[in-house]
Amino acid sequence: MSIDDCRDTSIQIINIDAATISFTSDSIANVFTPNYGAINDDIDFSMGNDFVDCSNVYVYNRWGALIFESIEGFPIWAGRTFVGKPCQEGVYFYRLEVNETNYTGYVTLLR
Repeated sequence: MSIDDCRDTSIQIINIDAATISFTSDSIANVFTPNYGAINDDIDFSMGNDFVDCSNVYVYNRWGALIFESIEGFPIWAGRTFVGKPCQEGVYFYRLEVNETNYTGYVTLLR
């Protein structure tokens, strides 16, 4: 083997914790249509990130009343209140806590 054909392999294990993963509220959809048509029926606040499954999600109506929360659980909101009542069309504010960092945004519910 000549010097031009030299090959080398290097392996390095990198440990990544949730605090090093970049996440923004821009990653979350801002409109959904919970009409039970199996398409766009809920908002998934995890966006496929496993670490977000351990976060807290709070959804508020336009008057600031907490209508939904998911504490260290499966962060999906189907457009219903705590008691399962369908929420009205409108804009809702959410707060997502990930590793002691708050992300906020708005989501529009259309029926």
